Amino acid sequence: MSPRGAGVGFAKVTVYCTDGAVVPCDPSNGTDTQDLLLTANTSDVLCAVGGVTGCTAAGADYSGKLAYTFALRITDHANGSPAAECTISGGIPPCVSATVQDAVFSVPANCTQNSVVSGSTCQVTTTADTLAPGTVREFQRAVVAIKSIRGLDMGPDGSLGAGCPLSCGTGDESEYVSQSLYTP
Repeated sequence: MSPRGAGVGFAKVTVYCTDGAVVPCDPSNGTDTQDLLLTANTSDVLCAVGGVTGCTAAGADYSGKLAYTFALRITDHANGSPAAECTISGGIPPCVSATVQDAVFSVPANCTQNSVVSGSTCQVTTTADTLAPGTVREFQRAVVAIKSIRGLDMGPDGSLGAGCPLSCGTGDESEYVSQSLYTP
């Protein structure tokens, strides 16, 4: 399928409080309010070829889905040995830091055709805890390294797979957009 275009996009990972408070979140009420907000948007997405899912013709607005993948490495106080979560008082036994294996969060983004300009817009907004409950936990002092952010098309089979979201892809997807830095 390989949608193409001359548009721009962005992806952003933000720490936020689900109760609307300002970061750092206040968990004194005993509820889980801290999370990572995952946002991605790509504009001017066009089809490179026609006759495949989402593409009526080469150069047409793409009407399928993209899968944005966020590869994260998390070091926090919830993964040490012995397994002991930190609490507001420090935890007994003491908190131990550890790094988990890299986690990839894949999120499908719907693409919608624009009525005014050429090219579709593909966008998604979700959270890490929505995709995998318990990923972001209070008092665990996490350092989250974002290793890569990519956008994948649906590939020739027109599917992002049964495990999407969280693990999108059937293996035939092409990279449409990837993390980069533009300097004028």
